[in-house]
Amino acid sequence: MAYYTTQERIELILIYGEAKRCVREAIRLYTERFPGRNSPSRSSYAKLVKKFEQTGSVINKNRPRCKTVTHETNVRSVIAAIDHNPHISLRQISRELDISKSSISRILKVQKFHPFHLSLHQDLHGNDFENRISFCQWALQQYQIDVAFFKKFYLRTKHFSPTMAT
Repeated sequence: MAYYTTQERIELILIYGEAKRCVREAIRLYTERFPGRNSPSRSSYAKLVKKFEQTGSVINKNRPRCKTVTHETNVRSVIAAIDHNPHISLRQISRELDISKSSISRILKVQKFHPFHLSLHQDLHGNDFENRISFCQWALQQYQIDVAFFKKFYLRTKHFSPTMAT
């Protein structure tokens, strides 16, 4: 059957009723009323009528697809691989389990796993370590001189900016 819109399918069923449930007569009436449209074949018209009688609808049903790769066994295998080695890559899991990377990504997304890469942005360079120790010694001396030093220090260095709501 050529593609017909839902409205055209409804018209086909209504005409079938007017033709006293005769497919040949319904096709003839449909071609008379709508000369610019493609007229359906007898078999496709009969299939449409049969579908309407069985389901009460002219709309095509979505066929459920079976989950061939993301079934429970593979889900368990992928999660076990990640539990065993949290630093493993999708490519390595894919090779080990013989599952595509996209399927592994889909499984991890459904299981609410997400990649996490630790990145250090504040490395100690050169004589940073000595500078930190000398600062701590200086701060300790200031505290011994004035116990309220840290309160004053905090108020002087506090950055006044609106905070972000989370």
